Amino acid sequence: MENSTSASTCSSTDGLSSEPSSTDVFQKIFTFCCSDNLLERMEYLNQEIAVFGYPSIISAGMPDSVAMVNILHDLVIAYRQALADASIACEELKSAQGGNTRLEHLLFQAKDDIASLERAMKSKCSEVSYLNEKFESFRKKLRNEQEKCRRLALDLV
Repeated sequence: MENSTSASTCSSTDGLSSEPSSTDVFQKIFTFCCSDNLLERMEYLNQEIAVFGYPSIISAGMPDSVAMVNILHDLVIAYRQALADASIACEELKSAQGGNTRLEHLLFQAKDDIASLERAMKSKCSEVSYLNEKFESFRKKLRNEQEKCRRLALDLV
């Protein structure tokens, strides 16, 4: 059923506008349906709620008040549960964001520690290289001195 303005004075909305204020919601409650288009609006809602598996709110062409109250009650409970679930999801998201921030801080700190360790390792490598060069220099001097000693020993004999 099309959701359009009827010939009566009440206007029609489908309730799907973005983020209505509380006064907009209040106004929509009274502008969606009026006494002139009640049956038309009930048929529209009957089709909509049938999609969600609810029973018909129209019986023998007349409104079924018991079905409407039961469906409305179920929708209120579902709405409250959705609000509770959204609140829990929001808290979990905040917690996850806090954890994410903590992990990002730890990652930054680890990267900083790695850079510091790499600098220290480079410094130690330079020191080891310098000491190896010095060691080789001393080894050459030792060999030269040993060669001198060997020559002197031969000269003495």
